[in-house]
Amino acid sequence: MARLPPFPSPQIGIRDSTPTLTESAA
Repeated sequence: MARLPPFPSPQIGIRDSTPTLTESAA
């Protein structure tokens, strides 16, 4: 898993870091 930033990044940022977070956030 890629390192996740300490702050809620935008869709592009989260998508680039972890696709799982994108699905959960979206």
